[in-house]
Amino acid sequence: LGFGIFLLMPFINKFGARKTTIAGCIVVAISYIICIIFRTSTVVAYAGTFIASFGMRAGVYLIKIFEQQAGDSIEYKHGFRPEGMMSTTIIIAVYTALSSPLQGLYETGLHAFGYNEFAASQPNAVLNWIVFIWYGVVVVEALTIIICLLFFDAEKNEETIKAALLERRKAAVLARGEEWISDEEKEQLEKAEAERIFEENRLADLKEKCEKKGLDFEAENAKYLEAKAAKEAERALKEAKAAAKATAKAEKKAAAKK
Repeated sequence: LGFGIFLLMPFINKFGARKTTIAGCIVVAISYIICIIFRTSTVVAYAGTFIASFGMRAGVYLIKIFEQQAGDSIEYKHGFRPEGMMSTTIIIAVYTALSSPLQGLYETGLHAFGYNEFAASQPNAVLNWIVFIWYGVVVVEALTIIICLLFFDAEKNEETIKAALLERRKAAVLARGEEWISDEEKEQLEKAEAERIFEENRLADLKEKCEKKGLDFEAENAKYLEAKAAKEAERALKEAKAAAKATAKAEKKAAAKK
């Protein structure tokens, strides 16, 4: 699952997190249903689990996106965000209440269906129970997620909600008589401050180096600035090419729709 986010990004950008997760759950469900049908095949078990792992990536990585969208939606409708210590405590309490009675269910089922740890073979009911726990439960989980996401429409209104929340925060800041600074402006200010500190430290280090080695400070600094300018020009050229490519792709897509 480690590199799964890189595989997901193209699908998220094109189809959105909701549709990507639904597609992933469909892959999981189909893979494990095949494992259930061919339950005695080791090859199918390995292959089905491997393919299902690609579908599982969506659920593992995208749950945070849905939590953020749900938080925005609740704040938009009710004026508060379900975050912080109280929210975490409630989630843990509900999770514990649901999971605690089920933690021993697997072993309880094995013994209820006649499992014998000393026997060379087990009753068919025991084998069915093992197959259900390992594959069937995951299929039920995947189908449950699909059903939930069919009714989860926060992504559809995400841009509208974010714009409205931003305007509310801006109005609240201005109402307190404070200066409004957007997140983009804050990021630029922080970046500029970090660059200023870096430059001060660089010049101090360079002066110290030149004094120790008897070098010309102005000449050494000019070399650095020239190399930096060359790198920035190269990066700007790459960004311009990428932007032109993206624009051409968007125009082609728009023309195809027309």
